Amino acid sequence: MSNIEKLYPSNFTDFPDNLLREAMGNYEDLLMLGYNKDGELDIRCSSGIDKAHIVWMLELFKVKLLRGDYG
Repeated sequence: MSNIEKLYPSNFTDFPDNLLREAMGNYEDLLMLGYNKDGELDIRCSSGIDKAHIVWMLELFKVKLLRGDYG
């Protein structure tokens, strides 16, 4: 039997709810940041992450982003 792959429209990531739906069930800990519908920065994280770990995650993301790991 062949593998089944999901196909997404080219604008899939234009809608944050799509990203949230795809993330469900895939993470042990989660840090989420984005702008809410009022245009304010909103940051949330799972209870297992302390402040030091949040800073580490953000710094690691910055390094990977500047290195070109994300398209």
